[in-house]
Amino acid sequence: MISSSIHLLFSLLLCFPSLWNSSHEPNLPRPSGRYPVGTAIFHLIDQKRKDPIDSTRWRELMVQIWYPASSQQGFSKAPYIPDSALINAMLNEEYLNISPRAVESWRNLLTHSFLEAPIVTSPRLIPLVLFSHGFGVSRSNYTSILEDLASNGFIVAAIDHPASGLTILPDGHVISFVPDPLGPDGKTDAMIKDASFVLSALLDKDQEAGRFAKRIDAQRIGMFGHSLGGAAALGIGRVDHRFRACANMDGYPFGRIPIEGLHQPSLMLLQRPGEPIHISDQMRFERDSLWSAIISKQRTDAYIATIKGTSHFSFSDLPFLVPDSLMIRNGATITPQLGHEIVTHILRVFFSKYFNDAKDVSLEDIAKIYPDVIFERLAH
Repeated sequence: MISSSIHLLFSLLLCFPSLWNSSHEPNLPRPSGRYPVGTAIFHLIDQKRKDPIDSTRWRELMVQIWYPASSQQGFSKAPYIPDSALINAMLNEEYLNISPRAVESWRNLLTHSFLEAPIVTSPRLIPLVLFSHGFGVSRSNYTSILEDLASNGFIVAAIDHPASGLTILPDGHVISFVPDPLGPDGKTDAMIKDASFVLSALLDKDQEAGRFAKRIDAQRIGMFGHSLGGAAALGIGRVDHRFRACANMDGYPFGRIPIEGLHQPSLMLLQRPGEPIHISDQMRFERDSLWSAIISKQRTDAYIATIKGTSHFSFSDLPFLVPDSLMIRNGATITPQLGHEIVTHILRVFFSKYFNDAKDVSLEDIAKIYPDVIFERLAH
């Protein structure tokens, strides 16, 4: 049993309705890498599982891929929300309690990616990282993080998980988020199965989604996610050994993780809100003890990076989509640009270290660059 204070701690992972009751001119940060970014969207159907809401349909997933491009000339910038029908669905669902005016402002927002731009010709093999969103959140709301990784030489595939986010299928069918009879553990398990299915599709050169199959380095595959998606990322190694390293952005360890531990090198990025949100020393101790107990169960490298001045949605695009004053009100006192820079820097270094067997790379050195980061290596 998790103590009441731990439950309270993770209740802070939920959005606060007051956060979104204002408008803001959205502006996504530019990717930090040397490559232009291309993007493509695929519709996948898993004919071994049924739709979680409509049993007459198969489980359908929208997957968006970002990748290092060789050129952007002659290609259009991708819209932030690829299908405007998703905006309508967000308004109907009162998406994350964000004000309608703010959601409407995303309708014409463009990203820094270019639709169907050609992938780089060199290097021949490129590492792949899958991404899973938080419960009730669209994949689009993580675009800035995913673009940044792609600009630095990764192929990144973000999955819209049916009934765990908000998805528009090509025929206009809307899949909203619904509870699972097995609770968050059931959701986590479903996300893990989605990820394994998507990876197989991406590696199958005979499928449309396998367009980049010959360019993916099958020895350098990882996964990360936010919130519930972070739990799925940590749990994927238990059932699919193709994943070499995984990272969790501020997610609780649902599923089998507390029982079995971690099965591959893992990174936990955790929030540490500033004022006026206060987490007691006891709650922080219990959170740290929980992760320490999990890590001790398996013989694998694991890291915890706590970022001062962050809240749950600091690990998304939302700091760039709502006024700073409203993020600060909920404990995100770090500036959006600095928070984004820290998160993307840590992710790049972590995946590069374990994809390239870079034993001389120390993640702990990141804390020397950024005083807002508290880094712990918790090897078994």
